[in-house]
Amino acid sequence: VVTYGPDVDKVVSKVLTNSLPVQVVNARFFKPLDEVMLQRLAEEGKPVIVYETDMLAGGLSSAILEWAADHQAAITIRRVGIGDTYVPQGSLNKIRRLETIDILSLFDVIKEYCEA
Repeated sequence: VVTYGPDVDKVVSKVLTNSLPVQVVNARFFKPLDEVMLQRLAEEGKPVIVYETDMLAGGLSSAILEWAADHQAAITIRRVGIGDTYVPQGSLNKIRRLETIDILSLFDVIKEYCEA
C-alpha cells in the first residue's frame, strides 16, 4: 500500500494489528517521485494499492502510472481515491465512507488481495 498523510499511521497500525502480509510505503512527497522505491516495487512484482483520500485525477496514483508508462515498468496498480464525480456535502466520516476512501474500504481491497 502506497499512501501519504495522516492515514499512514492508521494503515500501518491496522496492518500490524491484523498481522497482514502487507508492506506500507509512506509517500511523503509527490515531486520528485521516489524512483528508486518505484523501481523496487516494479521488480518485486507484487500488486500495489495506491490509497489516497483525494481526487485520483492528477494525484499520486496518476503520477505513479505515468512513471510506469515512461519507464516501461510492469506494475499492477489498484487505485483507491475519489473519482471524477461530484462529492456531496456531509460529515467527513460519511463522505469518506460514501466515496470508499475510509480505512475499512481500503482494508476490504487489501483483503481481496490477501485472499487471492
